[in-house]
Amino acid sequence: MWSSDDEWVNDANILDPGDNSIDTTIHKTKDKELCSSSNDCEISASNFTAGEPQSYPINSAQEKKTKLESERQNDSRSSTDMRNIHVEKPISRMALNDNKAGMQGLDKEKINKIIHEASKGSKFYQNELRKEKQLEERVKRQRAQLNKFTEEQIEAARKKADKVLAELEAFRDLSRIMVHVDMDMFYAAVEMRDDPSLREKAMAVGGNSMLSTSNYIARRFGVRAGMPGFIAKKLCQDLTIIRPHFFKYKAVSKQVQKVFATYDPNFSMMSLDEGYLDFTSHMQWRRESEDSERTVPVVWRSEEMCFCEKYCPKYVYDENQGQEEIPEKNEDISSSPDLFDEDDSNEENIKASGENLPDFCENCEKRIFKTAPFDAVLFGLDINEAVKEMRFRIEQSTHLTASAGIAPNTLLSKVCSDMNKPNGQYRVLPTREDVINFIDELPIRKISGIGKVCEKMLSGMEIKYCQDLFKKRGELQLISSDISFRYYMKISLGIGSTFVSSHGERKSMSVERTFREMTDRDEMYKKCLDLCNELGGDLKRHNLVGKTITLKIKKSDFSVKTKAQTIANFTDDYELIFKTAYDLLETEIMNSKLLKLRLMGVRMSTLQESSKITSKQNDIKGFLTNMKKKVAKRSAEKPDLIKKGLKRDAEKRETINIKRRASNNLKDMFAKIKETRKVEADDEDDIIVVYEKITDKK
Repeated sequence: MWSSDDEWVNDANILDPGDNSIDTTIHKTKDKELCSSSNDCEISASNFTAGEPQSYPINSAQEKKTKLESERQNDSRSSTDMRNIHVEKPISRMALNDNKAGMQGLDKEKINKIIHEASKGSKFYQNELRKEKQLEERVKRQRAQLNKFTEEQIEAARKKADKVLAELEAFRDLSRIMVHVDMDMFYAAVEMRDDPSLREKAMAVGGNSMLSTSNYIARRFGVRAGMPGFIAKKLCQDLTIIRPHFFKYKAVSKQVQKVFATYDPNFSMMSLDEGYLDFTSHMQWRRESEDSERTVPVVWRSEEMCFCEKYCPKYVYDENQGQEEIPEKNEDISSSPDLFDEDDSNEENIKASGENLPDFCENCEKRIFKTAPFDAVLFGLDINEAVKEMRFRIEQSTHLTASAGIAPNTLLSKVCSDMNKPNGQYRVLPTREDVINFIDELPIRKISGIGKVCEKMLSGMEIKYCQDLFKKRGELQLISSDISFRYYMKISLGIGSTFVSSHGERKSMSVERTFREMTDRDEMYKKCLDLCNELGGDLKRHNLVGKTITLKIKKSDFSVKTKAQTIANFTDDYELIFKTAYDLLETEIMNSKLLKLRLMGVRMSTLQESSKITSKQNDIKGFLTNMKKKVAKRSAEKPDLIKKGLKRDAEKRETINIKRRASNNLKDMFAKIKETRKVEADDEDDIIVVYEKITDKK
């Protein structure tokens, strides 16, 4: 039931004694207008009991009933018996997730109502409704399964769970310092930096089909990443949607990674805008460092200074590659010095590079300083100061802010990075008590890896917070797989990974794009070729090859299909990838009357490092080549051995032929003996015995 500006109230008639029927009516307290639309309200007949008094005195029941009947007669819309009312509830899958940064304190009911009304009747809505029904069925089956277990079974499962918890607790490691860094509204922040006119507006990056991210102004209206643009427009009519520029995001990500490398060379990037770092080694160095080593040169920002991207690193379009890339050497200007340049003449270089710049920026109309006001900031020795220093370097290098989380493992640091967004950091102290206190109060949706489906399934077990995972450990042990159960128990203990590596084994690499509805076959093939070309380039850049190619398509009704095929040899060649993807796409086109697509993706899996595959292939080729050389050498140096071998083989064959002829002759001879001596024999095996007897008599 929705409640926003108006309040919906349920009323029931008090019926005459002996009347077993139920007559219920819904009215609007402000307008006194009857509601007969099933979309506007949600009422359950089970809330009312015949013959029992409701919210008004029993002596006024008859008067109330007469008034309501009169209103029903005057209204063209007739009321419906509550048992036949079909109520269209909001879809939980589409509901606002207020666990994300910038989404707290919003009117969830109002936002969810707008989302519901804006999407109702669309193909997107129908697809979400279908998934919602499937999810509800899963929850019902889960609940029915749980009801079958006895208290004895649940208690036995708790004991098993306690053993698992004890095993996990034994491996708790509080000695590492793990940091998760997440750039604030990354795509939107880059666009706002480059276009000052967007900085005070509600804006998002994406398209009418789907948004990639939104700024914090738009988030106050409920606009978020992963939301269709047409729904976001309903939430915020003044929303500005910018098409993404991935070449810029990749270039800025490289700048961020350059900062990461100074603190942990083995940092691990999860995406363009977030990564994990292990600060343990850095802190050991930091405790013995000099003040000069913790001093960061800085160009102070000023309202009078231009910081537009036009006078920061330049981007070029490579016609051969068909995509925009950043040059190997960027042109630095006075407002963006290289903070990691060890050359003391950095200021002179900046002056020289700014000589040909205009006086004012045509974008923001602010002055472009030819020489920058330098200063320096000294940071402290502890971990909080170290992370502040890193975030400060990122801001000076990119003019963008980042948030960070500090904790003993990656699970907690990921959550912490979202606690003080934007441009903040949060730390969980490395003690078991602090970890447990922190994790117990967290909503399960805050945990990375628990999405809306998993949240719904756990909510069906009355699990809302991480501490509930421990309380329901018996039930979870009975219905969950071993892997899922151990994952839940790790969350309840606040235990996560303490290992970060930039060389971790990657299982797959993919590229996908969302677009307007596409029906033309040639356009589909062209889009597939573009994706394969991009995927092949990514594989080459990461020194990877693969064998299993998967085509992913999302139809106009939002249903998703994937088809995979494994090829004979490892490859990173986009033409070979396209050949396989083309066949998969053609099969889907031929099997459909009219294929309408809105998303396409290509994924390569079964990955290996290309150098290892090349090495293996070279080893096999080398082995065969060496064998041929050895045979040729042996033939040249010792021809007699070959002749002897051939002679020996010929002698063996001759011996076999002689024995075969002798056997045939012996059979003929035995046949004659049988005729002359009239010796009876049932089979040829007995002939030998008969022959020996005849020979002995002679």
